[in-house]
Amino acid sequence: QFVGEILLCQSAIRPWAAEQGLTPKQATHRLFIHALLHLAGHDHKNDRAARRMEALEDHYLAPRSRAI
Repeated sequence: QFVGEILLCQSAIRPWAAEQGLTPKQATHRLFIHALLHLAGHDHKNDRAARRMEALEDHYLAPRSRAI
């Protein structure tokens, strides 16, 4: 079942990465995981949901979880 697409634009990621103190590669990984979570039904419409989503991003980006 098709649930959506993920498009990442490096020219938009680079400035965001600099603002966040991330390398472009780190920012790309974080935004990809963020997009996957949206496709899985997560959102950040309120503070609780935003904290949960950020915790999931951190979990999937943790070194023990990294398959990259």
